[in-house]
Amino acid sequence: WVDSKLYEVLYNSVLESNADIAVCDFMVHRYNSLEVRIGTRTNDIEDYKLNLLFQLNSVSMVNKLIRREIYQNSIEFPTLNMGEDMATTLQLIRFCRTMSFVEGVCYHYDGTTTSITRKETKRATLDRAMQACTNVQLVMNAYKGDDREEVKDGLTHLKFMQRKQLMPIINHKDVYAIWKRTFPEINRDVIFKKTVKISFYERLKFFLTLINVFPIVKNLTRKNLD
Repeated sequence: WVDSKLYEVLYNSVLESNADIAVCDFMVHRYNSLEVRIGTRTNDIEDYKLNLLFQLNSVSMVNKLIRREIYQNSIEFPTLNMGEDMATTLQLIRFCRTMSFVEGVCYHYDGTTTSITRKETKRATLDRAMQACTNVQLVMNAYKGDDREEVKDGLTHLKFMQRKQLMPIINHKDVYAIWKRTFPEINRDVIFKKTVKISFYERLKFFLTLINVFPIVKNLTRKNLD
């Protein structure tokens, strides 16, 4: 749900700063906790673009107001459900030249509901991951030709995060085969390139998965998802 002031606040912010995009914080409501998700803490559009690529700030569209003209650029809108915000936001943000940040929670997300994004079965997990990876391709198409090193690193990180969604079911042989052939071009950079901004633990797990150690260990210690 939204605060009654959400659109007024974001709209006024756009008018005052002549911004292409306005961003606010939002809150996730769970059964026993409240979690504030920071929209951003920068008004530098180039910093914000990189933060979105590296998912340091949320790519969700719920806390953003984007100037109508931005949508009139060449945007390939996703048709699959998982990662559709990511695919849309990362395309739109390329055309934004100015931004405005409004501090404070104006949007509330219900984290207690049951939905396809939380269903824990092998089929559901695989479907989510594959949809997200397909939507990443829309982002890759949009950034094709951008040779900036930091953008390349961000796109590597983006591919890694979507591929990572297969990890809960990586102990299934068919899923492991899918994991290995999904964005294999990122393997070396994920393991060795520090500017991709992946933790040592994640790099180690990734390496152990590449050599099929982690899936075997996982299969011995955890119950398979059906």
